[in-house]
Amino acid sequence: MEPGGSLRRAAGLLKGLVAALLVVVAIAGPFSVASWRGPKAEPLEWLEKAYRQPILEQYPYTTTKAFNIWWLELAWKKTGRGFLDSRKEVLGLSKDRLGKLLLAGSILLSLWLCVRKWGWTGEAWTAFAFLVAFAAFLLPTRVKARYIYYSIPYLVVMAQIFRPWRNVLKGLLFVATFEVTWYLWYAQKSGAAVWYSALLALCSTAILPYCYWTMWRATPQKSQHARTG
Repeated sequence: MEPGGSLRRAAGLLKGLVAALLVVVAIAGPFSVASWRGPKAEPLEWLEKAYRQPILEQYPYTTTKAFNIWWLELAWKKTGRGFLDSRKEVLGLSKDRLGKLLLAGSILLSLWLCVRKWGWTGEAWTAFAFLVAFAAFLLPTRVKARYIYYSIPYLVVMAQIFRPWRNVLKGLLFVATFEVTWYLWYAQKSGAAVWYSALLALCSTAILPYCYWTMWRATPQKSQHARTG
């Protein structure tokens, strides 16, 4: 191991976090100023309306046109409304809480794989970012279609350095294409459209375990070869 390598990586992570925080402040600054000058004079009013309320309070549906695991239930029940109540209970838990538990478990498993199998290499950091972003689309309730896009940049990078995930990129881009155009082909809610959407949800659902399986089989050395192979 290179002397001081772990400390340098930790310092690099700290610098990255500081830079990310500065970017967030720079982007949010104008919105905070506008909210502060508004009727309520609350600098974080934009955060409340744009994020906290939509995620935690509004739209209590299992999915809002997101082709994830909850869409499979919707397609199976052939619900024409396009959404299901996320507050109903399954196995003694509300679907909201069950989705959050699934997400927490996925994050822990991703963390374990990145630490134990890949040893927090450069690939591991990028893979972890993708797995968390994609799990946030796939597993929780109240997810919107556009959430799938947040994971794509990390996957584009990983597809260049880790060969098994090139197929993942193809599948995810396929699903994302139909996500962004759902209003063109799903708006009529025909029987065929419901089943097509179920196939897309199956594709999304298969991606996460496939990623775990390939990470379990691979090692940092193999992913390193993929960069030059």
